[in-house]
Amino acid sequence: MPTHVSQPPIRDSLGEAATVLVESSSTDPDRAAVCTDLLHCHPTDRENLLWVTYTRGPDEKLSSWRRHADATPANLGVVSVGDTMRSAAAASAAVGGPEASGSADTSGSGPPNPVEAVENPSDLTGLGITVSRYFEAWGPAHPTSLCFDSITAMLQYVEFETAYRFLHVLTGRVATAGAVGHFHVDPAAHDDQTMESLKTLFDAVVSLDDDGRVVRTR
Repeated sequence: MPTHVSQPPIRDSLGEAATVLVESSSTDPDRAAVCTDLLHCHPTDRENLLWVTYTRGPDEKLSSWRRHADATPANLGVVSVGDTMRSAAAASAAVGGPEASGSADTSGSGPPNPVEAVENPSDLTGLGITVSRYFEAWGPAHPTSLCFDSITAMLQYVEFETAYRFLHVLTGRVATAGAVGHFHVDPAAHDDQTMESLKTLFDAVVSLDDDGRVVRTR
């Protein structure tokens, strides 16, 4: 992968990349800005926004995004993994949608709520079904931007091989849906072999450290 130091906005350095791995510590001051930039690949009112979050409550995710938003997205969804019914319902009310049922409907029937909770963080089958339901319900009318936060958190609950297979399928679904997805990971939490294996799944890698931002694309 060729390497270059990117200049804001970072999405301009990604070319046609549909899936992006973002390497940074959870406390990196540039992390939130890069995440917000990657979510705004299109005018806000003409795109769908979807978060999968292990590390922050859905209400916190929505509040952070609203500080940077200039409009209401065409569609908005949050999949809160390992969250409680109360948190998911509160966040659903915050976006003006029906209350979430606590655990997501993984049967594949019916449209998803604005906020869905996958209560068991090791249930990657249920998580994949839930994300796919958003893609299917929203359709191709507007492009979708996905934030997955984070791979490091997911690996606290499942073995690497299981996570790798899940991510291989999910990144494929992102590309098939014509979406753009970025996936956060803390490289300090994983060995070099794990990080090199993860990078093979993505079209681009964005690395954040004390020296700034570096983008690698295929």
